[in-house]
Amino acid sequence: MRAVRRTSARCAQAWLAAMAAQGYVVCRLDNRGTNQRGIEFAQSVHRRLSELEVRDQLRAVEWLRRQPFIDPERIAVHGWSYGGYMTLRLLEEAPAGTFRCGISGAPVTDWAQYETGYGERYMDTPLENPTGYRASSAIENAAKSKPPLLLNHGPDDQTVM
Repeated sequence: MRAVRRTSARCAQAWLAAMAAQGYVVCRLDNRGTNQRGIEFAQSVHRRLSELEVRDQLRAVEWLRRQPFIDPERIAVHGWSYGGYMTLRLLEEAPAGTFRCGISGAPVTDWAQYETGYGERYMDTPLENPTGYRASSAIENAAKSKPPLLLNHGPDDQTVM
C-alpha cells in the first residue's frame, strides 16, 4: 500500500484546480476497490459495490470535519461516472448533515441497467447476486437521500440510464 501523499491541485482535473484556486478545499482519495493498490484492495468490493467505498469516504469526511480550516456545514460531494454513482450513494448513506449538497455527473444508477462488461465483472449477474444489486442500487435507495442534488447527465450516454 502506498503512503498518503499531499499534492497540489495541479494534478487534478482543471475545474477542481479552479475550485481550489478560489479557496475551496478539494479532497480526493483512493478508497477500497481502486486499482493499482494490489488485488486484495481492488477486489474487496466484489459483489457489493459502494458498501466499502462509502465507508472509506465517510471516514475521510469525518477527518475533514475535524480540521480547523474546514467549515463542517459547507461540505459537498461531487463525482462523475463511477464518482457520480458514489455521490448518489454517499448522499443516501451519510448521516443527516454530513453534506450540504451533491453534484453527480453521468452516474450509474442501477448496475442491472448498466453495461454488462463492467457491471458483471464486479457484481456477477443479477441472477447470481440479487442482494448485491439491490443494496448497491442508487434508484432502490434514492428515498434515503437527504441534501440537495444536482444530477448532470447528457442525452447521448449509451451506458448510463
